[in-house]
Amino acid sequence: MWWHSCVLFLFLKWSLINADCDVIDKKEWNGVNPHCAVYVPRPVNLVIIVHTDTPWCSTTEQCKTSIKKIQTDTINSNKFYDVGYSFMIGGDGKVYEGVGWIHVGFHTIGYDRSAIGIAFVGNYNKDAPTAQQMEALNGLLACGVKLGHLTPDYRIITHRQLILSDSPGKSLYNEIRKRPQWIENIDKISEARSLIITGYAVELGFYDTKTGLLNISGIDNRIYEAVGNRDYNNAVDLSMILEKFGTDKELTDVVNKLLYDRVSTTLEYAYKLWDYGGQKIVLKHFPVEFQMILNGESFQIENTMDTQALKTDASLDNDGDRNIWGDSRERSTNRMKWKMFPIWEENKLYFKIFNTGHQMYMKMGVKEDDIGDRNVYASSSSDTYRHQWYLHPLKHNNEVLFLIYNREYGHVLKLARAVDDLGDRLLWGQKESSGDPDILGWRIFH
Repeated sequence: MWWHSCVLFLFLKWSLINADCDVIDKKEWNGVNPHCAVYVPRPVNLVIIVHTDTPWCSTTEQCKTSIKKIQTDTINSNKFYDVGYSFMIGGDGKVYEGVGWIHVGFHTIGYDRSAIGIAFVGNYNKDAPTAQQMEALNGLLACGVKLGHLTPDYRIITHRQLILSDSPGKSLYNEIRKRPQWIENIDKISEARSLIITGYAVELGFYDTKTGLLNISGIDNRIYEAVGNRDYNNAVDLSMILEKFGTDKELTDVVNKLLYDRVSTTLEYAYKLWDYGGQKIVLKHFPVEFQMILNGESFQIENTMDTQALKTDASLDNDGDRNIWGDSRERSTNRMKWKMFPIWEENKLYFKIFNTGHQMYMKMGVKEDDIGDRNVYASSSSDTYRHQWYLHPLKHNNEVLFLIYNREYGHVLKLARAVDDLGDRLLWGQKESSGDPDILGWRIFH
């Protein structure tokens, strides 16, 4: 199959891969090597041009500093384990190594595994690409073809053609449009993706190209089993086939069955679909709550038992943290707005839960009370497993709910029974859990 999992990576000298392309490697710009990597099937026939939307750099030292910061910010946000681009081109007219030719980047959702992402450092709504930068791009692409990383008939598109973005900026977009490899009609890309899915259907025996006979009987059960077994690559591949050749009802039924049966890995399945080019499947067949989480939207988190939404305390404690409360009175404050940042490790999906009002992360306290429960706080740091959470989605009484577990201790979120003088309840982590959604379930909504 064409999708591959992140694997532990033993680093050879990456400059060996890019040496012939006159690329400044990671060591030269003080970049860190990732702990794992995903390999791109080569050769690649698509190049996507983006901009970093960061300050312009005109000297090599400025560009090295800027690119190092881009990598650090990407890693610290836990969106990716490296800088997201394949290569970066600075205002000094030099090419800087990102994930390189052979590894999957994090630049364009749905196309990371099938395209090389080249970022121009700067904002090209404000800046204009220089002749030296365009020459650097020409040299890099020619080298990619020469070394077999790009097909001779590769095509070029820009970020804005694929997602809701103004990247790579107006001036750079106008320059890229002049290139003979540029394509305006991105339907051709969709057609190519469709051919890949058809090929996999043939490979698995679902579709006979000679007779035109199609037999996808039982594919829904195979998706269900793959999700339960954490075989997400297989689940995604089969879902792509079912989406193309099946009916709308079949995939929706699979998702509903996973949720009603309380299969804990359903959100991981949606995440892999979203990451591997199946966003349309998630948008079409999964609950809106999944879309809100995966799309990085802000939302409120409400307990089912008390219908109280979580908010951060207005005051800091002696450690610089804030208590988190359930509140049924006030719903308009930004202290009740949360986002989730995904972390994929060891074939599992965790989240950092971020309060947008106070710019702090939810964390589990260290000390246990006399029954083994722990307080939950908001903190400015986010560097431990106490700051990471696992979401178990389910359907209960025809409503989508989540059980939320702490990665470090396994405690599940709950609200205290005692109330303060305003009727608010403190947020706790419960040690022993029956998983009862009537008590421990949480709603997510705008």
